[in-house]
Amino acid sequence: MMLMAEPIDAVAEVLAALDAHALVISEGGLVTYVSPALDALLGGNGDWVGQSWAHVWAVLGQSAPLVSRRPQRVQLQGSNGELVAAQVQGIAISSGTLVVVRDLSGEEERERENIRIFREAQSQADDLFALYQITQFMATAQSLSQLCDTLLHEVIRSTEAEAGCLLLKDLYGDALLPAAWLNLDMPPALVDEAAAQAWGEQAAGGDSLLALPLNAEEQMVGIALLIGRYFDQHSRRFLQTVAHEMAIALRAMQRREELTAQEQKLEAIVSATTDSIIQVDQRCRVVGVNPAASALLEVSETAALGRTCADVLGCNDSCAAACPFAAVLASRRPIEYQEREVQATTGLRHSVAASYAPLEVGGDDALGAVAILLDISRQKQLDQIKDDFITTVSHELRTPLTLLRGYSDTLLHLRLTREQQQRCFTGIADTTATLSRLVEEVLDVTRIEEGRLALRVEELSVVELVESALQMQSERRQRVEVHVDVGLQVWGDRVRLTQVLVNLVDNALKYSPGGQPVSLRIRRLTGGVEFTAQDEGIGIPGAEQETLFTKFQRASNARVSQIPGSGLGLYICRAIVEAHGGRIWLTSVQHRGTTVGFTIPTTT
Repeated sequence: MMLMAEPIDAVAEVLAALDAHALVISEGGLVTYVSPALDALLGGNGDWVGQSWAHVWAVLGQSAPLVSRRPQRVQLQGSNGELVAAQVQGIAISSGTLVVVRDLSGEEERERENIRIFREAQSQADDLFALYQITQFMATAQSLSQLCDTLLHEVIRSTEAEAGCLLLKDLYGDALLPAAWLNLDMPPALVDEAAAQAWGEQAAGGDSLLALPLNAEEQMVGIALLIGRYFDQHSRRFLQTVAHEMAIALRAMQRREELTAQEQKLEAIVSATTDSIIQVDQRCRVVGVNPAASALLEVSETAALGRTCADVLGCNDSCAAACPFAAVLASRRPIEYQEREVQATTGLRHSVAASYAPLEVGGDDALGAVAILLDISRQKQLDQIKDDFITTVSHELRTPLTLLRGYSDTLLHLRLTREQQQRCFTGIADTTATLSRLVEEVLDVTRIEEGRLALRVEELSVVELVESALQMQSERRQRVEVHVDVGLQVWGDRVRLTQVLVNLVDNALKYSPGGQPVSLRIRRLTGGVEFTAQDEGIGIPGAEQETLFTKFQRASNARVSQIPGSGLGLYICRAIVEAHGGRIWLTSVQHRGTTVGFTIPTTT
């Protein structure tokens, strides 16, 4: 193949040695030399030597002859029709113009590869940024619903989906429950993953569905369903990358909310329980009290925190020497039941049944101890009342029974005159009446406690009520000074109101020594009638006055004086008066007398 029309000069030798892509154009515009490398690049067309440069340039696919001495990027067309990317530059030489052609086909391939690598790196960077955002969202979410909404929105944004939903597995079952949805109706609860995918395909219609299972710790947490026109490989790969992290975050949030719910439930139980609960740390300092404990000890939770248990509970010296909290912390064994006394800040002491237990959360270190205190003061009081009742009733029964036996023995073994027999029969009748009243009082207490205190209400004359009550006082009647306003009427039960008057008058007479008179006054008030019985007897100690309207309660000075009584009368009177819509009260000064009064509404 002839490549030159004249002998090879120094330039041609250099070009051949360098295996350069070049050709030489004479000053007349003819191609005088084509290097072998350029000839091979352009398809082996060696006929260019001797042809005009304009013709060759046109054959190579260019529209105008090369005139620029600056590098020019072109597409050269070879003999086989393929385009070759090249850079062409004209350089002036002594014999004409040297045209240097630089093959850019390899560089384009490298450039395309670089672009591909760049785009892939950019895509990975975008994925990493999206993953970072999702991670931030997962770290800052405050609730499961917020986390689900955020994750769904971010996944839909990252994959350019048009709609989607997030279903989470029920912690206590197998169903998949809707947690978040966007551009869809609320999904139903679905039995499993297959049912979820079937529902998603139905919701997608003609669009594509991408079902993304969310698994953590080899267990299914939920499934994300995304709907769009097309999901490329990049979107699928990204979702696979974030799926595990999403599942872990969702499971962690589920457990956190479940733990929070359990803590709130426990806190509500502790706050609502009527038993007192006190928690101490390892130094026996109070770190928690519930409202019941605050009420029992009459101290706020803020005031109790940080103080020693002995200080808060008002323990005495014996407790300090054998503190049950300290014993539990040392032995790590609970104390199931222990009766003791605690003292409120006001000085009031309570009997409690206490149970103690250590608080441990893994390992061997005790976080502290907790005590549950059941206030048994009322139970103790009831036990004491029962004991007092048995003692009182036994005493009240013993006296009349002794009298009955005496009267009976007298009638059986002695020859008595008719007058003496009559006195015995009268004594038996009076004693039997006393026993009947005692039995009736006990029955009344039972009726009151069971809510069976029935009233037969009618319009009553106050004068008639007073007369009925005084008829039962026999020879003591003359000691009662009565003052009644004229024309008083009340609305009530005749028998029960008479019972109240008899009790108050009888108490006044009983506690007035030396046959002193008592006063019974009845006067009109606005909307009612006031009854008061006043004596000048032994009176009642001030600290005991508030308790006398409770069962089996009697003044201490009455017991010392051995004045008979069951301690039920005022309790029954209060129940009867309150059943009529009235109220009862007393005032007393020790050694100077007592006044007991009550009000009953009028009929007008």
